[in-house]
Amino acid sequence: MNLGNAKDTEMTYKELIALKNLNHRCILKVHNCFTLQKEMKIALVLEYLEGGDLREYMQTKKILSEKEA
Repeated sequence: MNLGNAKDTEMTYKELIALKNLNHRCILKVHNCFTLQKEMKIALVLEYLEGGDLREYMQTKKILSEKEA
């Protein structure tokens, strides 16, 4: 995640703090985030989920039932 201007960066960190404090079975858990100063990027430490890439799964399935989604 690239750092933009100061306002965007502040809003991004606020969102990440909210996500870090969120605990819901349907939302990927954010464990930590930190700034890579030289690269001007934000690194995220996320929950590991088995099952592969969601994009590939969606391209294969095309349409999901409500239960599956």
